[in-house]
Amino acid sequence: MTLSEVKQMISHLRSTPICELEVSELGFSLKIKMNCAPVAMTRGGAETWYSADRLPGGPSSINPQGVFLKSPAVGQFRASHPSRPGRLAHLGKQVMSGEVVGLLKIGPLYRAVYATQRGTIVRSLVEAGQTVEYGQTLFELSPR
Repeated sequence: MTLSEVKQMISHLRSTPICELEVSELGFSLKIKMNCAPVAMTRGGAETWYSADRLPGGPSSINPQGVFLKSPAVGQFRASHPSRPGRLAHLGKQVMSGEVVGLLKIGPLYRAVYATQRGTIVRSLVEAGQTVEYGQTLFELSPR
């Protein structure tokens, strides 16, 4: 990777809400962390501004014992498998540790999102088709 390519990536990141990017190649690794400016999100015609550390999907103050299932990568969240009907997880569903609760579409590939422990899904923090960042909270579980 050349310096010119790194500068081009930084320039592109400045125009997105992405705060962190990591690239690894054979014998080379680069991690870029940005100070993200506030981000506007529009839902139902209403625009809301968030600072980068307060984007929806952050920790819950309602359930301090909650378990937060986070995205293992950057990608587009999918609530169901493209060739199977029905959602993988929904509010009120009891899940086991290791159970698939969603998928991330990364280019032409799908990566499973697993429950990290047993519990009941009490909150979904992303919508199907939404682009998510690495480490972004997807679901909140109430442990059982």
